[in-house]
Amino acid sequence: MAETGRVRQWLAGAEHGSARALGVLWLVCLPLAFFFGQLTYDVPVHSAKAAGAAFGWYGEDGTVTVTHVKKVTKSRGGTERRCYGDFHARDGDGAAVTGVRVHLDGGCTPGRTVDVRLLRADTGSWLIDHDDEAFAGTGAGTPLVLLVFMGLFCLVVGGPFMLCALLFPCLMVLVAVRRRRARREAEHGAATGPPADQPGGSEAPGVTSADS
Repeated sequence: MAETGRVRQWLAGAEHGSARALGVLWLVCLPLAFFFGQLTYDVPVHSAKAAGAAFGWYGEDGTVTVTHVKKVTKSRGGTERRCYGDFHARDGDGAAVTGVRVHLDGGCTPGRTVDVRLLRADTGSWLIDHDDEAFAGTGAGTPLVLLVFMGLFCLVVGGPFMLCALLFPCLMVLVAVRRRRARREAEHGAATGPPADQPGGSEAPGVTSADS
């Protein structure tokens, strides 16, 4: 009950607010909401897909033949050895996907073939570049950590901006409708004049003025 009362008070205050001020706040929230929405898709959502592929729940089923090992410089400094290979779909449809990063245990020996789940790169992202990745039943650790921590970060920090971007247009419409209704009621009251029992109205029947 207390939470419902707070929500009603907040909505009542928003109705008496300025639609222009709400519009300015919405324009501030919109780019931030878009940024955090893209970040959510690029990190937590992609990490959930990668973890699902590592557990064999998500991605294209097939095999990868290891072709080479590549030394890559990490974003935080230092280097690591990454395994790459060519992916072939289980059903044999489509061309092979070359240059796929492979997550596997037991050594990255060229010519080795393993069963994997392929997670294709999302080329539509402008924030983070992902490579085609194949998971041979391993590699879920890092995606799970990113899913938990980045998911909480995007929810706590970006959630209010995304809620603002969705809610404020509704509030602006609500303010405009309420003000238009109040203006019509005021115009109607001015046209009909004051009620009979108010000063300036006609006297009630049977009532006469006192003798002076």
